[in-house]
Amino acid sequence: MCLPLYNRHVEGSNLSLNEGYRIKDFNFSLQTIKHYAAQYPKEVAIAYKRIHGSMGRYYYKVGNMPKAREYFIKSSADWKTILYYLTTFAGAKFVKKRFNVFG
Repeated sequence: MCLPLYNRHVEGSNLSLNEGYRIKDFNFSLQTIKHYAAQYPKEVAIAYKRIHGSMGRYYYKVGNMPKAREYFIKSSADWKTILYYLTTFAGAKFVKKRFNVFG
């Protein structure tokens, strides 16, 4: 099947754009992976970076660039994250307009 099963529309009323929800989800995710740190240290390190990257993209999407930078620093150092980080200083409007940052 080559057709999408659903379309996701990200709007201001979406729960995923609610800061309180995002903070609770972020903290719960970190607590959850902490329980697996001894058994799966490599996977937990990857999850830690991905969780921070997701939070950075959330703050990028809502326009809180200082917070976005704070989380991008703790995320993986791939080319996309580096470009997101750099555009938190200038160019974020263009990126948000042209690319699907969060959603």
